[in-house]
Amino acid sequence: MTTFQRAGDIDHFLLSREWRVVRMRALERDGAKCACCGRTARHGVVMNVDHIKPRGLHPELALDLANLQILCSECNQGKGNKFQTDWRAPSRSGTPAEEAERQRQLTALSKRMATTNHGPDAA
Repeated sequence: MTTFQRAGDIDHFLLSREWRVVRMRALERDGAKCACCGRTARHGVVMNVDHIKPRGLHPELALDLANLQILCSECNQGKGNKFQTDWRAPSRSGTPAEEAERQRQLTALSKRMATTNHGPDAA
């Protein structure tokens, strides 16, 4: 998902009916809680539906519900298009190495957020 756009530049995909329907399905499936840090709108953050594998690299997955997760705006901006981390609760069976990497990434992100006062208790 494009985080920053030039003034006047419209992302027509985000305005499409197809995107709005699949976006609502993701919110219904996962709830409006950040899969990474656990915050909700109650904490004063904006919630985003994130493409785990970015649209720019994987346009064929743009409307694939399995490629979507809920992130707060700060976590989504931190992830950007550089990472393809799936922060959803592990309902999938990952290898021990994959789970260790996920835990390492979560710890690093938690430390960064704590230093910028963006943790769940910040609001």
